[in-house]
Amino acid sequence: SAENDEATKKIGQGFIGSGQKVLIVDDNNVNLKVTKRMLQHYNLDIEFSNSGKDFIKKVAAGNKYDLVMLDDMMPEMSGVETLKYLKENTDYSIPTICLTANALAGMKEIYLSKGFDEYLSKPIDRFLLEEILNKFLKSATNVNQEEKQEETQTIATNETVANEQEIEENIELL
Repeated sequence: SAENDEATKKIGQGFIGSGQKVLIVDDNNVNLKVTKRMLQHYNLDIEFSNSGKDFIKKVAAGNKYDLVMLDDMMPEMSGVETLKYLKENTDYSIPTICLTANALAGMKEIYLSKGFDEYLSKPIDRFLLEEILNKFLKSATNVNQEEKQEETQTIATNETVANEQEIEENIELL
């Protein structure tokens, strides 16, 4: 039943990946480990980078990612500076989540205005994390449902096309 589904979601199985590549960029090894531990339940391919420059090199080398979690507070290049550089100098379009301990009111809007797609404050809340994963990566559970929906939509579209042709033929008869 739907209620059971809701209950399972609440336990923290609200997202099941299908091997999508996620890059975590953070200069702090403890944070990398914590984030990895949170993400490892979701069937994702997780990679790490410990600086903005290293992350830029990975992108320049042609590495492809489905989602990037980028810490803002890093030495040398902050997350904001790193993202700005990538957007100005490459055709960067990977959904990028800002990770920061800076959880003041209004920070989310500031980070979104700097080009981030979403914002997660540390320590990371598991439910917010799952919401973000569901938003930017297709959950394996949702993919099957969406495919079914697409099939029905396609059928509907074909019927519409047929009707339009009939209408045109009828107009010609007039």
